[in-house]
Amino acid sequence: MSISLNTITISNFKTFKGETVIGPIQPFTAIIGPNGSGKSNIMDAVRFVLGEKSSALRVKRLNELIYGYPEELSAYGATYVKIIFVIDDIEEKNFTRTIHGEISQYKMDDKIVTSVIYMAELQKMNLDIKAGNFLIPQGYIESYALKTPKELTEMFEEISNSNAYKADYDRYTRTSILTDYISFAIRFSKLIRYF
Repeated sequence: MSISLNTITISNFKTFKGETVIGPIQPFTAIIGPNGSGKSNIMDAVRFVLGEKSSALRVKRLNELIYGYPEELSAYGATYVKIIFVIDDIEEKNFTRTIHGEISQYKMDDKIVTSVIYMAELQKMNLDIKAGNFLIPQGYIESYALKTPKELTEMFEEISNSNAYKADYDRYTRTSILTDYISFAIRFSKLIRYF
């Protein structure tokens, strides 16, 4: 399945007053601009719509994401981010996350769904925000370049989600070692009988 990002719509999110539409997005997109121009807030908007928790978005509470918080909160009482993907160059699928006060609402293809269904659908598309395998936030490239081989391995295991299978791998390794030991012991005992 081929998935590409088509459009990001940001409404009253952090420093973005009103509705801002970004797109159509090209296959490789870099967000550049001077300090304070909103680059990090675009990344936060994408992470928000993909289900990120408030603490990872540099706020304590979700309503702090609403433009003008807290001074103009009555005028801009809600925020939303909508993201549209194109699947296999034919089908569009959209995800919208809205905050109104402290209430979070999730929509898929403009239909309200639970957060569990929303996150499960994103995971099916390999867009698991917890895995951190598709967004590179500001400052991370340098930190990747400075990692030791062991740290890179750990990062790869986290990004690929292979660490979810670590217990199975460890159990298999122990079983394999035990099987090899038993096999060796049987061969060794047969060898001893000949002497």
